[in-house]
Amino acid sequence: MNGCNERLRLGAISFDHPHQFGWFRAARDLPMVELVAAAEPVAEQRAAARAALPEGVSLLADPAELLARDDIDAVTICSANVHHRGQAEAALRAGKHVLLEKPIATNLADATALRATAAATGRHLAPAYPCRFDRRAVDAKRRVDDGQIGRVLAMHATNHLQKTPEGWFVDPERSGGGTIMDHIVHGIDLMRWIGGREVAEIYAEMGTLARPELRVDDVAMLVTTFEGGVVGSCDPSWDRPLRSTNWGDVSLRILGTEGALEFDLTGQFLTRTLDGEAGAGVKNVQFGDSMNELLMKEFAEALLDGRPPAVTDVDGWRGVACIEAAYESARSHRAVKVAGLPGD
Repeated sequence: MNGCNERLRLGAISFDHPHQFGWFRAARDLPMVELVAAAEPVAEQRAAARAALPEGVSLLADPAELLARDDIDAVTICSANVHHRGQAEAALRAGKHVLLEKPIATNLADATALRATAAATGRHLAPAYPCRFDRRAVDAKRRVDDGQIGRVLAMHATNHLQKTPEGWFVDPERSGGGTIMDHIVHGIDLMRWIGGREVAEIYAEMGTLARPELRVDDVAMLVTTFEGGVVGSCDPSWDRPLRSTNWGDVSLRILGTEGALEFDLTGQFLTRTLDGEAGAGVKNVQFGDSMNELLMKEFAEALLDGRPPAVTDVDGWRGVACIEAAYESARSHRAVKVAGLPGD
């Protein structure tokens, strides 16, 4: 890829989403990745970005300047949702592979255009679905594939978050939506991947109940019907109390004809209780595998090996198809068929 094929030369565009900071910390510790440069077009965010970058990594104001460099093989993009298509298309056309924050687009037309650009340029577009790489999710898929719980009958996913989203996340002009836009993709993708079936139909209800002052949905519940009649549900709500000991969860329950599996990907923690004014209270401190590191490692290894990443633009497209169907269902109060790719 870069002559010696030993390290992936990585750039980053936008720190709008805090996931970019986690990705950079993870990439910094991977021997197969070389952090080259970052671009942060928002002046107010540049100081925080600079503080997160290792010494020697350039920080630019213009993403176009970063994309023009010939010493970058791939970029990570963590901008507000409405910028995903434009920035990812620019990167692909500049010859860069892209790891793109979820959702890859705010509507199916943009997601379709992104897939077409990736195909035309011969570059890989990978959505950031780190949950697939957690060892518990990988083990659950192995057990389902091996038939250990029989035929899958039903699945229930949650991806809760505390009542904390702010800024562009709760601005519909920049985010494209609220908790459905932001949080169904992980639960839906885990059910698709582990269950081995695509979502055929969605019935959804949504509201703005946890924080009524918001202009986007902050609570929702989806009932999903998969191919073959398997039933699923997904709760993506931003409704955890602010004093919760954990920021949220990513959980999945799978019921089969001969057993069940259940896990929470945020379930490895110790509980810390502090007195005094600074940091007082009860908090869960996470430990164990870093999903960000596992995501970055697989992305880098795939590109260096000359193969597609494990999670592809097809998975990103299907996530957007489910988002679009969920919003249509919630507005119409009826079940909506999920769009499929040609050949489905």
